[in-house]
Amino acid sequence: LGVLMGLLVGAVFGLWPFQDGVAPKVGEIFKGQILTNERLAELTPDKFPTQFYTPDFNGVMMALGLVGVGYMVTTLVARVGGAKPERPHT
Repeated sequence: LGVLMGLLVGAVFGLWPFQDGVAPKVGEIFKGQILTNERLAELTPDKFPTQFYTPDFNGVMMALGLVGVGYMVTTLVARVGGAKPERPHT
């Protein structure tokens, strides 16, 4: 159970919507090395360091709406795919 909870909590931090990748500049230290033009050209945007930001009202409402949609889809799948318990034969 602890492993599953760790995966769930880790997924929340990994998928946190209110963050952006920030492109490093030449001369900055990135992962313990000073960036050169060549090394910077090799970096892909998914490797950029992330910076958190405070969302505006629309961003918060969109995130909450998506949570609601996910909950409704999960509930619908559980109702459609749920098997009825069998009664014991007496």
